[in-house]
Amino acid sequence: MAYRRPLTPTQMVVITILWLALVIWMLCSGLRLDGLTILMLLGSGVTVFYPIVKSWRERKKK
Repeated sequence: MAYRRPLTPTQMVVITILWLALVIWMLCSGLRLDGLTILMLLGSGVTVFYPIVKSWRERKKK
C-alpha cells in the first residue's frame, strides 16, 4: 500500500464543514427523511470521518 501523509488539521476542518453543508442542504431541501435517506447520510458520514479519525490518531501518536 502506498504511503499517505496524515491530513492536516485545516484539511480535517474543511472536509467536515463541506460534509455538514451537504447534509444541511439535503435536509433543508425538503427531502423526505425515510430509512434510505438516513442510511445514506450515515454511510457518507462513515466514509468522510473514518479517514479524519485515522489521521487524527496518527498525529496524536507522534
